[in-house]
Amino acid sequence: MIFTFEPGRRLNEAIARTADRPDGAGFNEFLHAVADRQVSVTAIMHPRARWTPRDLRSPLPTIVLIGDDAGDSRDPAEWRCAMSAIAWAHCAIIHGTGAQATHYREAIRGAQRLGRCLFVETDSDHVPAWIAAILPRGIPTLRFIPPPGRVHPAMEAAP
Repeated sequence: MIFTFEPGRRLNEAIARTADRPDGAGFNEFLHAVADRQVSVTAIMHPRARWTPRDLRSPLPTIVLIGDDAGDSRDPAEWRCAMSAIAWAHCAIIHGTGAQATHYREAIRGAQRLGRCLFVETDSDHVPAWIAAILPRGIPTLRFIPPPGRVHPAMEAAP
């Protein structure tokens, strides 16, 4: 599943749907930036999705999001598009913690400044593997991780 977000009615509906979700504040930053024509955003939501940078069409600064924190996160080697997305990027954010709007604004700034930002949403266990995959590229990279002693996603206590 690959989604490219563009201004219009469907984008406005997506903004409305994510506005009230506790985990939607960060992604909503991306949607508002698309609506304001500050960036384009393509979200790759399945590890077997067929995607290459040739699929990008927008002349705007671009964020490619790899959505890998839905409870079954994987190493980058398990994502068909990981190496081409990493090679394409001029900067990267590895996001292994809860969604905060400021984290997503950093990706917008990175894309605006350098043209291409890879934003990887993953769990805290897979952050090191993503860092190891991106590090040899030598591009500016931020990582957001939980405070010491905590993990993402947070595990609910058993009753």
